Amino acid sequence: VTLQPVATEPLIKAVYTLYQQRNLLFPVRTLLLKFFSRVYQKEDSKTQRIRQVKWSNPLDGTLVLLPAEAQRRLVQLVYFLPCLPASLLACLSRCCIMGRMSSELAATLIGILQQSHVFSGWEEIFAVKEAVIHFLDLNWFSREELTSLQGIRGKPHISQTQLSPVRLYLTDLDQFLHHWAVTEVICHSLSTIPSQSQCFDILQTGICKYLVGLVVIPDSTAGSVLCAINKLLDQACILSENLHKFLASCCYSLLYFLLTLDKEDAEHVQKRDMLWGSCISALALLPRLLRLMLQSLQVSRICREELPVVAQLLRLLMQHGQLRSHMMTNEFLVQQIIKDIMTLKSGEVQEQWLTDLHYCFNIYLASHPQGPSPMNAVY
Repeated sequence: VTLQPVATEPLIKAVYTLYQQRNLLFPVRTLLLKFFSRVYQKEDSKTQRIRQVKWSNPLDGTLVLLPAEAQRRLVQLVYFLPCLPASLLACLSRCCIMGRMSSELAATLIGILQQSHVFSGWEEIFAVKEAVIHFLDLNWFSREELTSLQGIRGKPHISQTQLSPVRLYLTDLDQFLHHWAVTEVICHSLSTIPSQSQCFDILQTGICKYLVGLVVIPDSTAGSVLCAINKLLDQACILSENLHKFLASCCYSLLYFLLTLDKEDAEHVQKRDMLWGSCISALALLPRLLRLMLQSLQVSRICREELPVVAQLLRLLMQHGQLRSHMMTNEFLVQQIIKDIMTLKSGEVQEQWLTDLHYCFNIYLASHPQGPSPMNAVY
């Protein structure tokens, strides 16, 4: 008896009838049992495929629908893979960044990838450079999702300022915290790689390829990029002009968002320390970044409602210890911005925010004797 590619029901019935006969020779009965065994195996395999189709996520695969312990065991198996296809790395990356697995499991996966013989040398990482960028560009959204975000306008989902080309998409707190946790794990893991300049080149390539030029960027993405720059930049790294401009735009957009944030908005308030710290650290680390951001503050282009925000930002920057020397370097530029603000407000009743700015700049100049004369004399 030979099993055909498709075992029809009449054939199965006929074989079963034959099997029920008595006095069959042992070899014949054995062949009939093998026939049923093969039919069962084939049907069982078909059933399993149907179940996988039913229980599989079309974008992320079956992993994301498994219990946490099963997910952990599957992730641990990655260590033993002889090679890691770029397509698999991209899927695992998506599971990490989209919150399909916990930040703890994402940390485990990233640690395994770094320690595994799959990535035993930096040359192997370059062999799957495009896939590694999925981890390193830190955009946390697929290209399709980023594209769909470009059409979103206005509150409550978008924070927008007239002085930056970057509008922020405000993620919910859980998503934001997950992205931030994974960013810190990635940065910690990458900071142990000997060739930091090559690592940073891949990071820069990913940011420029996927993010630079976009109008709407998630707040978690903008913050994560600055966080990664702060942690991974060293003296051998060279930032492109496009990346400098993009980071400057991200900084002002984030700072504007934080300064205009409603204190009653408990969800977004919890992002404040992380985003503020990343912005200030980046401005302190990269003097050109601060200069580019200050140059973008062309107050003649903005509405009157944004002037107090710019004034408050200048006061905070002048008062911040980490930025003091950089602000002194850009003293003329700061003075010009303040002069433009006061020109726009001339002839009007002086509001408290303008008085505060005036006072702060006089104190700032007094602490720097070689600078220009105090504000009262200049204006």
